[in-house]
Amino acid sequence: MIRGDDFLQNVTIIITHGFEMRIIMMHMFGWSEDYFESLEHPDRCEVKKIILTKDHVFKLESQMRKFNPYTNTKYILRKKK
Repeated sequence: MIRGDDFLQNVTIIITHGFEMRIIMMHMFGWSEDYFESLEHPDRCEVKKIILTKDHVFKLESQMRKFNPYTNTKYILRKKK
């Protein structure tokens, strides 16, 4: 059983903006620049959970969304101007 104190020693919380979050994950997971640029920024207040596996490898629990200019309303509005 994990006591509260022991549990908190193994938890790190990072609060950041979407771009910086992607930069951190790029370095943690060894993403290429092309893959990094293909991803959408996280939504406001979006939480991403990264766990350390028993093999001592970082794993992202939920995948990042790929950028799609045809469904991104801000991109569409910029192109219409």
